[in-house]
Amino acid sequence: MNKKTIVMTGATSGFGIDWFKSVSQDDNTSVFILARDELKFNQLLLTIPMITRTNIQFVYCELSSLSSIVNAIKHVKTMVASVDVLINNAGIFPNDNPCFNDDDIELTFVVNHLAPLLITLLLKDKLILSDSPKVINTSSFQHFNAKLTLDDMSFKRSKFNAMLAYRNSKLCITLSTLYSEHFISPNITVCCFDPGIVDTNMTKDAIPTFLNWAYPTIRRFFRDGVKGAQTGIHLTNIQNDRIVPGSYYRDMVIKEPSKDAQSLLIAERLHKVSMALLEPYL
Repeated sequence: MNKKTIVMTGATSGFGIDWFKSVSQDDNTSVFILARDELKFNQLLLTIPMITRTNIQFVYCELSSLSSIVNAIKHVKTMVASVDVLINNAGIFPNDNPCFNDDDIELTFVVNHLAPLLITLLLKDKLILSDSPKVINTSSFQHFNAKLTLDDMSFKRSKFNAMLAYRNSKLCITLSTLYSEHFISPNITVCCFDPGIVDTNMTKDAIPTFLNWAYPTIRRFFRDGVKGAQTGIHLTNIQNDRIVPGSYYRDMVIKEPSKDAQSLLIAERLHKVSMALLEPYL
């Protein structure tokens, strides 16, 4: 039996840890973790059974750098014949002031949307070679309150708002999931999901500063990592014919995303903007 191959981002923190532990349990699965902190990865590796550790590989990747992503995917492609599951889970919540990458693109837009789109496009040829390929993107209910300005995604002409930047990025990945049939093979099943409010460092960062004192109490109402990862794990494990392509899930069932997230016109316009930024790296 051929080994199943999974490529994953966002495995070393938050509910991604629980998701990673789930997918790494099968000794017939090879998992490639794209991450920048190898020490954190090695510490995580110690928490899984010895028998499966040899199937897990760290691949250095700085997701804010599009050139780093290209180099990482080139490395992965030298080691795999095909990719069965791509998990785009990594995400950031920005600081109050905008930060930009080497291409002068705002980091939230890069890490939460452009990075997973670029990874998907670069791995398309390996995904097609799988008998049952799928891509799982992590979205958020926060996309319901997004307000996209497609000609100013980096807030160059408008005042930066950290929460809006995050919400916009999650609408972008939801739209990209919807539009996926237009830019990758129809044989590749693409879906996204909302993990809910999970008790993670990123969630803590998103809490207004004046409420920091209350976080120890507030966090008791949030989901733990296992619950946050539940839908992602479900989508990873089920057969592709049980997944509706381009769909948005929560609590292991399809949910209706926002009105904007269902607009093919907005999705097409976003894709054109995104591809113009990614073109030098494809």
